Amino acid sequence: MAHACISSTGGSVNLVVLLIVTTSFGRSLALELGSVCETRAGDRGRCVEAERCRELHTLSSAPSGREGASDTPRGSMCNDTLICCPKHTTLPEPPQCGTQNAIRKIEGPQAYIDEFPWMALIEYKHYGGRTVYYCDGVLIDARNILTAAHCLHSIPKTLQLQRVRLGEWNVSSANDCEQGFCSDPPIDLEIGKIIVHPDYQRGDWNHAHDIALVRFTRNVPYSDTIRPICLPSVETPSAGGNSPSVIVAGWEEEVKGWAYSTIRPQAECASLYRVQQLLYMQPGQLCVGHRFESNNCRYTAGSPVVQKVDGSWYVRGIGCVQPSSCAPGVGNLYTDVLQYVDWIRDNVY
Repeated sequence: MAHACISSTGGSVNLVVLLIVTTSFGRSLALELGSVCETRAGDRGRCVEAERCRELHTLSSAPSGREGASDTPRGSMCNDTLICCPKHTTLPEPPQCGTQNAIRKIEGPQAYIDEFPWMALIEYKHYGGRTVYYCDGVLIDARNILTAAHCLHSIPKTLQLQRVRLGEWNVSSANDCEQGFCSDPPIDLEIGKIIVHPDYQRGDWNHAHDIALVRFTRNVPYSDTIRPICLPSVETPSAGGNSPSVIVAGWEEEVKGWAYSTIRPQAECASLYRVQQLLYMQPGQLCVGHRFESNNCRYTAGSPVVQKVDGSWYVRGIGCVQPSSCAPGVGNLYTDVLQYVDWIRDNVY
């Protein structure tokens, strides 16, 4: 069950300063991707490719002579290809995230071919040689997906983590077509790094802090079927409260699917899980699902619950727990992304 370094030929940006770390032995080492660095303004930053630093783009596009325009970027160079980008500036913000072309006209469990373009499949190799899509994820920028930590650190011994697939619709079809529109082939991305939340404990029955990042070895190009979703913030309307207008999405059987759902009061679900599932719901979790919902095993681990606010889509949660035996009315547990936004931003580069 399927469950870009900016090159400026003239003008405002000249990447000329090389920031070097000198060791106690007198040797000089250039900083590497993701290294903590210090910007020219003295702020803490991360070493990233120049095209991924939004502040650099802002400065480079400022007209000459205007306040804020500068001959050099705020971030010093980490090496000849990486720039020290100020903290929290690499992730896209609306309207560069949370958009899709699909306009839903007919209700139904199957998603349109270009709907929810931030959805990702995590590919594993079964010991018998076949490919298994054991978990889902959600694209948050051109280099990273968000998923559940247990999809990476607590997988069955029969599975081996392989790569990430984006732009998929029907996993059983080599070419995805719907109503005369055929999408580009899905893109398979090699995994460069896995970052699991430091407080997650392998095998934790309660799934506390069950959240992780998967970084690709290269940027993925955006298209009609591959786009990032936005991260919520406390300023996002409805992000901090319960709302019926959420959607769960993922692969049900072979085709990407979706369903309306609701975020239920934590106290209500905590009692059900404690009594029926012998599990203690954590403060950083959301309970999602209608009280009388009969199918509680619709989607798989790592799949997102999303919400549309002011025209942009935001990820509210990452799937971490389904009730045993798909117990009706209990609800699924999702890691509350809002509680981990700072950690996510600190580790995306």
